Amino acid sequence: MAETYIRLKSAARRIGLVINVSKTKYMMAKGPREEARPPPRIYNDGDEIEAVEEFVYLGSLLVTVDNDTSREIQRRIVAGNRAYFRLRRTLRSNKVRRNTKLTIYNTLIRPVV
Repeated sequence: MAETYIRLKSAARRIGLVINVSKTKYMMAKGPREEARPPPRIYNDGDEIEAVEEFVYLGSLLVTVDNDTSREIQRRIVAGNRAYFRLRRTLRSNKVRRNTKLTIYNTLIRPVV
């Protein structure tokens, strides 16, 4: 893993990029039959890069160390429920047209899930 980081760092330097250690994290995923083991320590100019057990990208939990997606599924269900219950009165109202309710659902609830 450290060798991969060194190659990434040198490739970044060649094109004028610098790795920001405070924003950089890494994760070692294990296979289905592998035992979890502590990740190796990786340093960048004396600063240790943080090892994480789950990876969030653009607000979505993409992966965990053991490749478990159940937490992300549960997180999305909760987010969808929150969005729905905030708009429950509007969606149940007889004064709001069905077309408007569908627009609300498609723009405010569906993207959360």
